[in-house]
Amino acid sequence: MKKIDTIMMIDDDEATNFLHDIIINTANCCNNLIIVDDAQKALEMLKGDLQPNLIFLDINMPKMNGWEFLDLFKEIMKDKENLKKIIMFSTSLNPRDKEKAQKYENVQFMSKPLTEDLIFEVINTYF
Repeated sequence: MKKIDTIMMIDDDEATNFLHDIIINTANCCNNLIIVDDAQKALEMLKGDLQPNLIFLDINMPKMNGWEFLDLFKEIMKDKENLKKIIMFSTSLNPRDKEKAQKYENVQFMSKPLTEDLIFEVINTYF
């Protein structure tokens, strides 16, 4: 199993973050897991030296949703090269969300919940 350096999880739901923390740590697929419950906080962290290889991003969050995050994120990350993939992660069944995600470079839409199999699939496909 491949192992990547850093995964960032951006989701406002505490229970989801708790579950995904357990799943990612059990999968032992990364050296660092960073969980952030607010997209604005995540952007501030990314303005520094933090360069995750993979981001799992919730769509529906208060203050700033996943789409707003992506629009601002593009500007922050244009000079950083380590990020390989963003997974828009949602319970949304709206086909427009999947279509919209495909318009962003390096973004893939997937449905919650995260599983070990899904993590392995993402890492084996993109890394």
